Amino acid sequence: MYIIEIRVTISEETLESWDQSKSDIVLTGDIYSILQKYFYFSQNFVGKFRRDAEHWVEEATIDIVFRVIGITLREGYSLKEVRQLIRDEITHLISGLGSLSFAVSIEEDTSSNILIKITEDPLTAQNLTTIISTLTELYTKCWLIVQGRFPDLINYSQTHDIRFTKEANLTIGMLAHESPTLVELILNPPTLAAAAGAIVTLAGALKIAIDNIGQTSLRFKEKELDIEIRRKEAQQALQTASQKASLEGQKAQLEIEKQQLEIDRERLEVEKSRVEVALETAIKMVNMLEPNADEGTKAILAQTLLPSLLQQGNGKGLELALPAPNNYEEETNKTF
Repeated sequence: MYIIEIRVTISEETLESWDQSKSDIVLTGDIYSILQKYFYFSQNFVGKFRRDAEHWVEEATIDIVFRVIGITLREGYSLKEVRQLIRDEITHLISGLGSLSFAVSIEEDTSSNILIKITEDPLTAQNLTTIISTLTELYTKCWLIVQGRFPDLINYSQTHDIRFTKEANLTIGMLAHESPTLVELILNPPTLAAAAGAIVTLAGALKIAIDNIGQTSLRFKEKELDIEIRRKEAQQALQTASQKASLEGQKAQLEIEKQQLEIDRERLEVEKSRVEVALETAIKMVNMLEPNADEGTKAILAQTLLPSLLQQGNGKGLELALPAPNNYEEETNKTF
């Protein structure tokens, strides 16, 4: 499997001049289309893009970072050939769009370690404990799945017996408390020491979990803030209306109660969406960890992962911090 990162640097002047047909979202879709020509996007891949404030080249530019992991090269292509084809196609894509440049990195994902970052600032002990304990539990479950120890998986899911956690042996290799906090998780279970491929698979499944659930939290954050603001406004309005004994006051109170019911409904919809994303993530992980299992077994395995994934969503600011790519092709500094 491969990790691909494409960084497109756009001047703010160019970005502001774009209409909808040349938006950064459309540009990202075009890049997806290019990559799909040369890579298989399996159901386990993780893709995302963002405007990257951490990597501004200069004050008047902004980066759009496009990253995918968990994809495989199509037959008939060499990696060297694909690198050049992708560069040529992106050059053609951005030609005539304004002041843009780009850089491409394609690496094989063989790491058995996972680097995470926690963006909460200041970092609280409660949040750090929630994140580490949840990832430890999720890792232990994945470790049992990849070994085919399904009875022990059910046992651990019900009892959280610490002997399985000790046997799985998740350790911390590096902890840097800056902003954000960086934590390196080392996957080194003794029982898989001779099976490097199994450890890479295990790491890949955890990366899917961290990335998918982390992006879900960001996706719903604005909606949750909006719901909370409206809830407080409704409570204040209800308190004011309840102080009025008039018929108009009673009508206003009923209207506000209707609004509160609508807010509760929206909150339930957000929670439902969280569960759906967590279940989808669990299925992706099981497909990676135990691809040859029958559908009934996969469904049971996914259900054992679901509580841990939902608990992971309670951690604040957890993101996958992939190592900085080290094989960027020389960045094109052309203005199109």
